[in-house]
Amino acid sequence: MLVYKSYRDNIGLKCNLLAFLTSNRYRQQVEAIRTVTDKKQRDKLKSNLPAVTVSGLFEPIRLDTNIKQHANLLCLDFDSLPADKLAELWQLLACQPFVAYIGYSVSGEGIFAVVPIASGNNLLQHFFALEAYFFSFGFRMDKTCKNLSRLRGASYTDKPYINHRASIYTDVLADTAVPPEKKDGTTGSTGTTDQPVIYEPTTA
Repeated sequence: MLVYKSYRDNIGLKCNLLAFLTSNRYRQQVEAIRTVTDKKQRDKLKSNLPAVTVSGLFEPIRLDTNIKQHANLLCLDFDSLPADKLAELWQLLACQPFVAYIGYSVSGEGIFAVVPIASGNNLLQHFFALEAYFFSFGFRMDKTCKNLSRLRGASYTDKPYINHRASIYTDVLADTAVPPEKKDGTTGSTGTTDQPVIYEPTTA
C-alpha cells in the first residue's frame, strides 16, 4: 500500500496497511475533527490528514490507470449513520466471514471495512455484489468505493475489529443492483425489475 501526506498528494510512500489503520498517531487530530459540527469545515480538516490507497500501488502518481500492483482488497464505506444504525452495521459487518477490518470514519458518523477480494482486476464487479448485499440489509455503501485509487484517510477507532483469518470474497455482479438515492434521501427506481446479470470474472 502507499501512504500520502494528505488528500491532495498524488505521490505516495509504501506502508503497512494494518499499522496505518491501527495507529494512534493522529488520534488527537481525529477527535478534534469529530467535535466540528459544520460538514464543510470538517471535510477541509479531514483533507489535511494522511491517507492510504487500500486497493493497490500506483506509480508514478495516484491514478486508476497507473495501477502497478493490486492488493486484492476493497475498502467499504458507509456514511452519516445515526448511533443506533452504527451499532447495527458494526454487528452486521463483524458477522461476515469475509470482513478483515472494521473501523470508524474520521467524522465518527460512519464505518469503513476492508474486504479481501478474489481479484483486483474485478474490483468493480466485487463492489457491485457487496453493494447489493449490504443494501438488502438497508445500508447504502459510498459509490466512490469502486474507484481503484480511492484514498482511505487516517482515523481513530478505540477497539477496531480485526480478523486475520477473513475469507476471500468471490461474488461478482456485472452492474449495480442498487437504485440511486434521491436528493431527499429516498430510494429511486433502477428502471428495471430484472435480476442483475452475474459477471464472469477475468483471470486474476
